[in-house]
Amino acid sequence: MKIYVASFNFSPGHLSHLIAWYKLFTLVGYETKLLLDYGYKNLIEKEFDVEYINSKLNDRFEVLKTDVLLIQNPSIKNHSLAKKFKEKGAKIVYIYHEPWDSWQEYLKEGVKQTFKASVAHFFSTKLLSLSDSIIVPSEFALKLYEKRDFKCNSNVSVIPLIFDDETKDIELTPKNKTYFSYIGTACKGHGFDEFLNLLLSFDKKDLIDLPFKFQISTKTDITNLMNEQIRFLIKEGFLKINHGKPLKNSEINQAYANSFAVWNLYNRSTQSGVLPKAQMFGTAPIAFNIGSFPEFIQNGINGFLIKDYNFNNLKKTIYIAFENRKKLFENCRSNFFQKFYFANYANEMKHIVENMFLSHDNC
Repeated sequence: MKIYVASFNFSPGHLSHLIAWYKLFTLVGYETKLLLDYGYKNLIEKEFDVEYINSKLNDRFEVLKTDVLLIQNPSIKNHSLAKKFKEKGAKIVYIYHEPWDSWQEYLKEGVKQTFKASVAHFFSTKLLSLSDSIIVPSEFALKLYEKRDFKCNSNVSVIPLIFDDETKDIELTPKNKTYFSYIGTACKGHGFDEFLNLLLSFDKKDLIDLPFKFQISTKTDITNLMNEQIRFLIKEGFLKINHGKPLKNSEINQAYANSFAVWNLYNRSTQSGVLPKAQMFGTAPIAFNIGSFPEFIQNGINGFLIKDYNFNNLKKTIYIAFENRKKLFENCRSNFFQKFYFANYANEMKHIVENMFLSHDNC
């Protein structure tokens, strides 16, 4: 059995998932290859069997053939490329990360994000009908799928966002965790504006007495948001920022490794990739009690769920996370291996793949 794990749209945030799927299929015993947009080229290690394709498709595409094509993230190219593989006899698996929610929910993230979500859903539905199996990342995502997209394809399963354990080359101890961090795309939907407001709510006296510091790690260029107060925080060592370029996986991992807790206060979520990666590094996610978060966070045990948001409640939660970072470290690591470690889903995924080669009907 030959399997391609594909991403036709460069999105560095999906890299860990792609590698985890590669390792899962290799563990099962399938011949596995990564099939990726050229943007990933400088991020992939030599140990992986990988083929790169450009926007026009290179000559190699004509000889690419596989039994199964697994597509990881949304792209306007997904449907047309999947169709070509389908014509060659391949079965298609689509990791459908973000089933459509509602206009009201997306508008909380702004008009731009609502438009992007609408376009992504339009192209995703084209791929849903073409696919032989759909995988969504949470029970909450499954409920959304059943409301809007089930008519396109009833062959749907729930598998959380999977990862390998990426902590092996990092010294990982609770005593080294000194940052409360924002890690990931800096956007309104992920509450980045509120994270900045939180920073600015501390006066100079508060900052001097703080036992911890703050950190931002994002590919987003936030230069225009760095006002005088933010620059003061950076200059005085209260805030560390790495931004404005696609971050290497090693840089992202180091950010998690030195954080005792991370911002996961998103306006909505079918499942955040920040959550499992934080728990991989023994870092507590702090999230709203919405969407899929309650499926993966036990409040006060392996993270925190906030119902009533205000700066005072959030600051108390951050202090509690810092003071209990050793216990949270152990619980988060345990939850990661229970819920998100790729090897846990080897048998389930083997069953899904084998069933695709039996006859069934899509819409």
